[in-house]
Amino acid sequence: MTGPLKVEPIPEAAIIALAALLHDGWHEAHDHLVPSYDAATRSRVRFAERLYAARLSGRMV
Repeated sequence: MTGPLKVEPIPEAAIIALAALLHDGWHEAHDHLVPSYDAATRSRVRFAERLYAARLSGRMV
């Protein structure tokens, strides 16, 4: 890759797919490290809610 890196906002249509990716990755990496009740709170819906909130607040691109 050459030139400067261009960072753009995540399109709203991509949030559901990104939430699924984050959910699956989080559970693969963390399920064995946290209590089961904590892992149970990490649903795909919750990941999507957090991404929507972060996008609206401008905390993420």
